[in-house]
Amino acid sequence: MQIESIWVSQRQLRNVAQVVSMQIALSRGNRLPPVTIACCEDDSYQLEDGHHRLVAYWLSGQQVLQPHQYFLVQKDRWKPRFGQIDKLLDRVLDAVCSPTKS
Repeated sequence: MQIESIWVSQRQLRNVAQVVSMQIALSRGNRLPPVTIACCEDDSYQLEDGHHRLVAYWLSGQQVLQPHQYFLVQKDRWKPRFGQIDKLLDRVLDAVCSPTKS
């Protein structure tokens, strides 16, 4: 499954440092728990669980999720959509790189 085609339902990541640990694990050949992806009634795919893991896969250079890396579930309703991986990363980088307001 193409990572860039998956819709995300979070505006931010709660723990960006967690992604780094996941990238290290992936570089050592370790497997992460599968992400959960919903197949929606409009035939689109939306991430239900695993935003940190999806970002770690993407930042590790992976563009396609392998079958052992996700569970696919059927949904007739989906969560709010906040774009795809590129938009999530833009928001995360903006939050990490912006100066803290005092």
